Amino acid sequence: MELPRTLDAFKSLPLEERRDIFFHLAQYVESPIPSTIPNSLYGGRICKTPGVCGGSARIYNRRIPVYLIIDLHQLGNTEAELLEMYPYPDVEDIRVCFDYYRDHRIEILTEIIINHLI
Repeated sequence: MELPRTLDAFKSLPLEERRDIFFHLAQYVESPIPSTIPNSLYGGRICKTPGVCGGSARIYNRRIPVYLIIDLHQLGNTEAELLEMYPYPDVEDIRVCFDYYRDHRIEILTEIIINHLI
């Protein structure tokens, strides 16, 4: 299945095709890690907690999901603008979100799509 490269390309597809892509991608979303222990691969800055941000990967000790940072960045916001919107994460938190996205692209894109459909 060919996946659209951008959110705009996804939005331009007919609803039935978007649903097909959504159900295809949903099978790849990882189940939440059953703890609040941050993932050491990302400097302890990313974690998943059931019941917090829907169990999505988020910045540790913040209710800011990775998919939100990526979605806002894809909409044209710079790192500086993201830090103005959310004063508590630091620049390294934002960069680690980009690293997580690079390593978990399908998971994050699926969560972006799900949140745009809701």
